[in-house]
Amino acid sequence: VEVDDRMPFDGQDRPLLPLSSDPLELWPLILARAVYKLSAAAPPPGAGAGRDQAALLRLTGWMTETIPILPSVPKATACNLVSSLLSRHGSAIVAVSLPPTGDAAADSLLSERGLDRTALLTVCEVRQVDDTAGGHAVSDAHGAGGAHGVNGSHADNGNTGARRFVRLQSELMTWRGPFCDMDEMAWSSALASELGWKRMQRLRRVAAGEKLHDFWMDEDSFISLFGSIHVLHAPSSHTAVRIGALSASQAEPSLLMAKAGDDTPAGSRLLTSICVQVARGERPVSLGLSPYRWTDGIEPVPLVALPCADVSAFQIELVAGVAYRVDMCVAAEGGEEQLEELESALPPSLVREGDEEGEQGEDGGGDKRQGEEGDAPVAQGGAGPVIQDGSPPVPARPGFYSVWVGSDSPVRIGDVNTVAKEELSLHVHTVGGRTRPVTAGAWGAVLALRIQPSAAGSVRASVRLPADGLPLACYRLHVIDGETGACTSFAGLSTGGLAFAEGSQGSTLIVDVKAPPGQAMAEVDWAATVLADTEVQVSAVPLEEVSAVEQPYVPNPGFRLFRSCVSCAGGVAVHVACPGAPGAALTLRQLQVDREPEAAGDDRQTSVLRSISGVGCVTLLGLEPPAEGSSAEALIECVIDAPCAISTLHLPTRPVAAQAAPPGEGGQAAEGEAGLVWTMRVVGPAGLTVKEDDSYDKSLAALAASWEAAQAGRAAKAKAAREAYLAQVADRGAAADEDGDEKNGEREGGA
Repeated sequence: VEVDDRMPFDGQDRPLLPLSSDPLELWPLILARAVYKLSAAAPPPGAGAGRDQAALLRLTGWMTETIPILPSVPKATACNLVSSLLSRHGSAIVAVSLPPTGDAAADSLLSERGLDRTALLTVCEVRQVDDTAGGHAVSDAHGAGGAHGVNGSHADNGNTGARRFVRLQSELMTWRGPFCDMDEMAWSSALASELGWKRMQRLRRVAAGEKLHDFWMDEDSFISLFGSIHVLHAPSSHTAVRIGALSASQAEPSLLMAKAGDDTPAGSRLLTSICVQVARGERPVSLGLSPYRWTDGIEPVPLVALPCADVSAFQIELVAGVAYRVDMCVAAEGGEEQLEELESALPPSLVREGDEEGEQGEDGGGDKRQGEEGDAPVAQGGAGPVIQDGSPPVPARPGFYSVWVGSDSPVRIGDVNTVAKEELSLHVHTVGGRTRPVTAGAWGAVLALRIQPSAAGSVRASVRLPADGLPLACYRLHVIDGETGACTSFAGLSTGGLAFAEGSQGSTLIVDVKAPPGQAMAEVDWAATVLADTEVQVSAVPLEEVSAVEQPYVPNPGFRLFRSCVSCAGGVAVHVACPGAPGAALTLRQLQVDREPEAAGDDRQTSVLRSISGVGCVTLLGLEPPAEGSSAEALIECVIDAPCAISTLHLPTRPVAAQAAPPGEGGQAAEGEAGLVWTMRVVGPAGLTVKEDDSYDKSLAALAASWEAAQAGRAAKAKAAREAYLAQVADRGAAADEDGDEKNGEREGGA
């Protein structure tokens, strides 16, 4: 942060920044100025108190937590909270403030009562007395604070046998409302005795010219007037800070951990202070804090979900030795209304932006160099430590955040991978690459990983893709077991905990995508993180694809589209689609050959190892490795379910000759024969091979050869007979057509 020696002064030439007792020491002024300048980067519209909170935290280590006093909660809540905070002797200072805005009538009433919206009042104590102590039930029923309605009503706490009073202190104002020292009607000797209040002595001291700054206020007035409770938490013994950048949707998550030690055994609860400062554009930012269980596949419910406008702070009890995940999320487009609601709940602004440099402010205040009496003041527009440099103003830094954590036990906050590795003793591996492109409306496997553990343990893998790509719902994540070929699919791009036994052959992780119509997936960068409690080897797997062009359905009794042999080393994905028949009921299955053909003309006898069904398209991920001693290839086939093939698609089971066409016109294919086409895509590791299973064709060829050998010329005679039969059928059809034409002509003539 760059600053010069120009310092802000008010209209009476009094410096507005802290001064040293030694007039020759300038470092407190310069340091305070730098802190205010840093805190003033990209403030939200109309906010300023957050910058004071951040400056106070950086200068002193005291963290300010702001808690609104809401009219919808029981009225005892505010005093109960203040009492609890004051019981932490020396660890917190409690103050209250009025709502930042109100109507003219409320402002006039506050002025009559001696209150000012811009000041903080320190809370000294809360006392509870019996109603028998006397005193009139006088309360501020006018709602002058401007936050709790006209009558300042709150939900009643039901405590009718006692009354509570709050003692406040301020050097900037003198309370002239109910239960002030001058209120003879409200006080009684019994009440003064209960509160330990020597009112008459105080009146004599005031008459002698002494200024007294504390006063009592009843609970009803306290709740109806004040809008926020401010808790200044004492500096923590141990602190940690995390600074990061916000993307369009969220930041990289952080991991927070309160460490266990000799004085704080694992499992004990530690009071932890957390302060968040954000510098962002127009969209609001929120913080989420949730337990971090690295083997979980889905995110747990957050313990804290806090909207962050400028500076926000809170305290929470964390379990020592347990890690917590911290997420900073940016609201989606259209969150401006939510931002305005957040900012309207901010405490009163103690710092106001000034007018343009060179214009005279109303109070005549401005900047001048320390020690220079004759310089003309530079207008600031209002009282407050507003910084104006000779250099250009600090540019806003939207998209950045800082999280400050403090506790009496050592704390750690950092990126997930680093903290998981150093604090949770996990093995962390990262790998990345480029995805395979996918055309619009098509399916494709875009990336693959190979995970091989060295011993029994648990592994979790997660994949990150660019946020500006396809919607997350288009992707699927699958893990294929290297030993059995079984596939497990996950919702989202994280696996959760995967258990591996001793001697496991590992797994292959595949991400596939179905691109929506009209939107293709280009090559993009991807990154994967693998966490494990044992040593693992992680590597990206280059993918190859074997695609079959559109093939027509060939009529057969089983409505089979194809039967092919696929090499099944590593993870393999097979996808079949019928582009022109979105209602086709498909079944894709892997077969096991139980017995080869015993005689010529016989087919293999098979059984189904695994199958999957789909409508319009179907994908089979993972193939079961072949048994020892058998072929290294897997036998797969795809069939159309018989009811769908017969009733919906009207597919034939036998070849049908094309209908004769008039001269000059093309032939028309028989119904069902050329109306259905299919495509097959096989994606797998390098060396992938796909070939048609021709065992049945070979068996039929062997049968034909045996017939030819037994009777020479049999094939030629059969061919000649078939051609003669087809010619005869064609002649009959032509004659029938001529006869029909003659009859039609006769009917037309008669007509």
